[in-house]
Amino acid sequence: MFIAIISVFLSCNSKSQTTIKESKDTSAAAIQADYLQRAKESQEFKNAWIELQKVKINVGLAENKSVDTDRVVDEFNNSIGAVMGRVDNIAEVKEKLKKDTAYLKIIQLKIAANIALSDAADANSKIK
Repeated sequence: MFIAIISVFLSCNSKSQTTIKESKDTSAAAIQADYLQRAKESQEFKNAWIELQKVKINVGLAENKSVDTDRVVDEFNNSIGAVMGRVDNIAEVKEKLKKDTAYLKIIQLKIAANIALSDAADANSKIK
C-alpha cells in the first residue's frame, strides 16, 4: 500500500515542486526514505514506542508480582494488541513482545503512508 501511495504522489506531484526536505532527489526510493524518516520523527511514532516500553516494564513488574497480570494483559490489548493481536494471558504478552521491532515498523509504515497520502492529496489539489 505504501508503494502505491508513493506512486500516486509521484504522478500527482510530477508537475509541481517536490516536498522532500533538504533533498533534490525525487526518485521513489528517496521519497520513500523521506516519508519513513518523517514517520519515525512523528509524535504518533514516539507515543507507540512509549506504550511499548510501558508494557515491557509492566511485564517485568508482573513477573515480580508487583503488578497484577490481568492489568498488563488489558494494557497490552488496549494499545499494542490493536496492531499485534489481542492476548489472553501474560505468557502471550511476552511472546508478542518478542516481535516489538515488527510492531514499530508497522506503526512507522502506517504513519508514512498517511503522510504520503496527505501530501498526494495536497499536490493533487494544487494541480486542479
